[in-house]
Amino acid sequence: MTNMRSQKVGCSRCSRKLSSKRSFVQVYNNVVNIDESISQPEPWTLILNGHGNNTCKTLGVRPINEVINLRQNSSYLTLMSQTFDQAPDFVNLNMSSSNFEMKATINISQNATAGFTFRRSSNGLKYATLIYDPVAEYLILNRTYSSLIKAFDHTIVYAKQALFTTLIHVNITQKELLSLHTFLDNSLLEIYANNRTLMATHIIISWIFRFCWHWIHYRWAWWICYI
Repeated sequence: MTNMRSQKVGCSRCSRKLSSKRSFVQVYNNVVNIDESISQPEPWTLILNGHGNNTCKTLGVRPINEVINLRQNSSYLTLMSQTFDQAPDFVNLNMSSSNFEMKATINISQNATAGFTFRRSSNGLKYATLIYDPVAEYLILNRTYSSLIKAFDHTIVYAKQALFTTLIHVNITQKELLSLHTFLDNSLLEIYANNRTLMATHIIISWIFRFCWHWIHYRWAWWICYI
């Protein structure tokens, strides 16, 4: 099996905006470099402020505003915040569309993982999972079981995604939440994380599709979906 490690993988059909202009550069103030987790070389620049914190600058990536027009004839679904303290295999959200846009904000414990299961067949044999590992600081899209046809691409896709810790008051820090903006267009899957990381690839279409949470001990803040 071949593993790919990249912040941009595959092709992209959804129009997106690279933050090449100065106004779109992502700037994070008062970032604390705990355990040297954001030490260079990485895809960002650190400026030491002299008080134990840093200003972090990195290139941003996000869909262009025009994609909002595509929602005009869509259905809208939202769920309130929930906290989970146990670890079931998944929580079925009973979504059957193969075309959707989803936003989610997740607060993940440091010793846990959290994510989603896409395109799960009714017999549970076919599915793809997106997991965030806060220890390794990677988004991991596992397509190993996305299809039973061996000729299709089953590689695991990795994208580096560190969550910054900022100093909000004297001796008080706050860890950044994982913010996901996902587009599924039949087989094309695009995942934007915190407006600075993009995963774009394909997962094989299953005739029966289910969308569900896949998680181990995490708390998610909110999510919104357009179908």
